[in-house]
Amino acid sequence: MSLPRYTWDQAEIIGIWSPDAFKAVGLNPNNVRKWASRGRIKAVGVGPNGCKLYSYRAVIDYADVLTPGDVAQSA
Repeated sequence: MSLPRYTWDQAEIIGIWSPDAFKAVGLNPNNVRKWASRGRIKAVGVGPNGCKLYSYRAVIDYADVLTPGDVAQSA
């Protein structure tokens, strides 16, 4: 199954972020990628640079069920 491609403007409007964008809310991008590889969250699109995009709400909801140490950004 091929994921839809979005511009950054489209992604912002519908609330889908690249893993690196989650740094802005204190999540380690590597955790986002790890959760996706384990099937905990699913990519919903692809950005202009080819990165996978994830629903902000889905990532935050999943992060909320984990302990703070599991989601904290690496120093």
